[in-house]
Amino acid sequence: MKAARESFYAARDSRTTACAGNTDYRRGRVVLSIDDAEAETACGQIAFLTAANLLARWCRDVRFVAPIVDLHPRAQTLAAGISLLGEGAASIAAAADPFGHFNLGAPSRPAEHQLHVGARCPAGAYPVLGRGWTALGGGAARCAPSQGGQTVLGAVLAGCAGTAQLFRAAQGQRCLPSDFRLSLWNLRGGTEAKDGPDVSGADLGLVYLVGCGAVGSAIAYLLPLAQLLGTFVLVDRDTIDDSNLNRSPLFTSLDVGKSKAVVTAAHLLRNGLAAEPYVEWFDEAVRAGHVFLHRPDLVIPAANDRNVRHCIQDQIPPLQIYGTTGRNWDAFLGRHIPLQEDCLACRFPSPKTNGEPPLICATAAIPAPPQAEERQMDAALPFLSTAAGLLAVAELLKVTTQGYPASPNFACLDFLGDLSDFVLDQRRPKGSCRCALQSRIWAELNGASRFSSLSTAAESPHDDRESWNPPAARHTFIGAADRGATCGGDGLSTRPAVTFSSRTSG
Repeated sequence: MKAARESFYAARDSRTTACAGNTDYRRGRVVLSIDDAEAETACGQIAFLTAANLLARWCRDVRFVAPIVDLHPRAQTLAAGISLLGEGAASIAAAADPFGHFNLGAPSRPAEHQLHVGARCPAGAYPVLGRGWTALGGGAARCAPSQGGQTVLGAVLAGCAGTAQLFRAAQGQRCLPSDFRLSLWNLRGGTEAKDGPDVSGADLGLVYLVGCGAVGSAIAYLLPLAQLLGTFVLVDRDTIDDSNLNRSPLFTSLDVGKSKAVVTAAHLLRNGLAAEPYVEWFDEAVRAGHVFLHRPDLVIPAANDRNVRHCIQDQIPPLQIYGTTGRNWDAFLGRHIPLQEDCLACRFPSPKTNGEPPLICATAAIPAPPQAEERQMDAALPFLSTAAGLLAVAELLKVTTQGYPASPNFACLDFLGDLSDFVLDQRRPKGSCRCALQSRIWAELNGASRFSSLSTAAESPHDDRESWNPPAARHTFIGAADRGATCGGDGLSTRPAVTFSSRTSG
């Protein structure tokens, strides 16, 4: 048993350690609590269960403190087959880490770190909660408005941000944000964060999910929570191993050795969504006629290897929405409205220098030990992939709303900073890119797709760039590599500086 335990943690934690730079997080003891009022709500339960899932991906000793309440129907998508809130949290944690210490009830001794869901926060704990599209933490959580409605995505972001705070504390960081308020509706923070309309049941039509790894599986994990509908075709040939358990909220220890596409599709099917998995690489699926034989309404490009982004662009795709993670504790949102915005090949150009690594989504390449097989390892943090998947799911939920899009096609949330705001930028097509020639036949191929009107509008919705970046609030974002980045892989270090809305780096 001891050998199995050590082998499990060596594989699972290798990517977290590579990103964090040390193993201090392994020794932390954490309490996750929720107050009585918040435990009766869907948002409170979802924030609690999200945090329980992500904490168990790095912390080996977590105690859950919750009143005995039934799981809300919306929260049951995160804890299938469990009826009580506290038991749901412990069950999720044990599935993620079969060797951890996960217990229920008040701790017998003070914990080093405590995360609390709700406004009535115990002394020494860090409070978070979600309200609609908005996540609140610290002082902002103590004076949150009442809640209601169907939109619960802010609660997931609260769970991600709270987990990141405890991870930073476990790593010995002392200067943590005192409070935050972040909106997934308008992708702004602080006083500019606005809650959006109550949205549910949006139908996305035929969707290709290319890649069921960390971010792709996180997107699928959250789709039922957002009550999104559609028919999903999943493409991924890879299998799940222990190293995937440090960051995918969907995969459990019982899934190791199984197909990522099959496990991800099973989650969608359990929650009433149509899903068909193909255990193939994308280029194989194209040759077999499993994708793009029928034109999709939307593509989620959540893979990165085998030049897949350029292969997708070669198919002249319709609307694309996705998430990635970056080199310095960053979660990114990406969107491509064809004919109006940049394309996948514009944003992820091919390497121009011999030996330059390809751009990677969700992880960053690190050298494998000399005795290991010739296989590239990756560095990643537990909460980033869920946050990146959440940004994508929030955008998918917004896509059917009136006035869409209401924000730029590139957004970044820096979990190593003070969480005061998002990084925003509107990416435009490159004149030399292949998408310039593809525009001649795009309408013929995609004119009948569900969201084609976004592309065929007379004018781009972003012609006035200054509407996104008021001059008084503009700064320069150099890129993660220029800040001593060690984690991720959206490839920001290969891009020139961009401009964005006001934000303070950590």
